[in-house]
Amino acid sequence: MNHPASPMFPAPVHTSPQEAMVAAAALPLVIYGYPLIETLRTCRLQTSVDAPTRYGRAPMNMLSASARQWTHEDRDIVTPANDLLYFCGWLNLADGPATIRVPALPDADRYYVIELLDAHTNNFANLGPRNVPKEGADIEIVGPGQRGSGGQTVESPTSLVWIIGRVLVTGADDLARAYAFEQGFQMVKSAGPAQPPSVAQWQQSDDEAIDFFQNLYRAMRDFPPTQQELGLFTLLRKVGLRLEDDLDVGSMRPSIVNGLRSAYAQAMVLIEAHTRSQGHKAWGYSL
Repeated sequence: MNHPASPMFPAPVHTSPQEAMVAAAALPLVIYGYPLIETLRTCRLQTSVDAPTRYGRAPMNMLSASARQWTHEDRDIVTPANDLLYFCGWLNLADGPATIRVPALPDADRYYVIELLDAHTNNFANLGPRNVPKEGADIEIVGPGQRGSGGQTVESPTSLVWIIGRVLVTGADDLARAYAFEQGFQMVKSAGPAQPPSVAQWQQSDDEAIDFFQNLYRAMRDFPPTQQELGLFTLLRKVGLRLEDDLDVGSMRPSIVNGLRSAYAQAMVLIEAHTRSQGHKAWGYSL
């Protein structure tokens, strides 16, 4: 006999129609905004340093090259592979393009790849031996509405770009050679180390739900929703959550704040259920 599945979470109890409406309207907004907010949180974590480190952190528009292979204990990003050297960086293209220098291949079988992700975690381009000359090249990365200077150019959908570079290490005796090659990747042109406002003004308190919506609405100024995405924000405009306003989410009416908290709690359960591993693995990805 078939039995109905257990509910994923208890049905929320709301104290007013407005609270219920806000919760229903805001839940899909949390799911939509979660990748962007996680990107900005990671950007804040990795770029709030004074100089490049050797574990993936560097000021904006600079690269940080690892001197060792990462392990499961390196958790700024998802669990890394242990046969790679990683170099990471964040580009703020709001004030102009940035240029990354790819060194010449020291030998024909030296594998590397540079993964480029936009603010929503979309992998919009990869650079490697298949599309970069073996002699090396300067690759210009341009943001929305910008034009390149005429060389090899990659267009980013957003003004924030996350660079995750990987260089293969074939064994202990190859580490020094791989690291020497990795040192050749450099940012040779950018608009400077300024963080995007949504990163520089990041809000973090004991109220994760209100922080989420405050950071999300602030982020929409740096990374506006597309015409197709604007509908997600329409219902919440009726209670004063407007993209064009300078909002203080935590000071809004209790029915609105409680509705946002309810939506956030429900959405986090859905996201956790979707991303949780379905099996026991010794090595894999995790959030």
